[in-house]
Amino acid sequence: MGDFISGLIKLLFKMILLLVVVYVGFVVVSMITKDFKRRFLGESEQTELVADSVDVADVPKVEPTTKTEAKSTKKQKSGPATMFDAPRECVTSNNFKVEIILDERYVIAEELNPDLEEYGFTTDLAVVFIDEDNSYYTDQVVKVPHGKCARQIGVYKSDHYKYNDKTLPIVKIMDK
Repeated sequence: MGDFISGLIKLLFKMILLLVVVYVGFVVVSMITKDFKRRFLGESEQTELVADSVDVADVPKVEPTTKTEAKSTKKQKSGPATMFDAPRECVTSNNFKVEIILDERYVIAEELNPDLEEYGFTTDLAVVFIDEDNSYYTDQVVKVPHGKCARQIGVYKSDHYKYNDKTLPIVKIMDK
């Protein structure tokens, strides 16, 4: 009878241990899933707040300038976006890949590496495109035509997890 009770206690102990392992596994998987959604699918309350805080009507239209015009230091602040009175220097003449949609007309894009563009490799340069006339979609390639460049027209304070607490240039494709 002693062996039977001893075996029963061992069996109960193994069942309890198995339940604890399954529970811990479930908790770990749910944490990984939540982190995956936040990181890769962009499901975050911060992202929605940033997208809602910028209004297309608040962004002034920017006209191209020539190199001989004096550069203005005045800025217009609108939520996380600060627009310059006049366009600044060219940031790059390379193409971009849309990474994150903040709003239909507000996107964060990364510069495509000119040598590896066909494979979708990007550089470390991330910019914000704000365009009232075009809509963007994820993984879209924004082509910069020959003789034009991405000219900085403002700065954007990002709260998106991938660019957390970074200030990104706001650009528009214009003549060089």
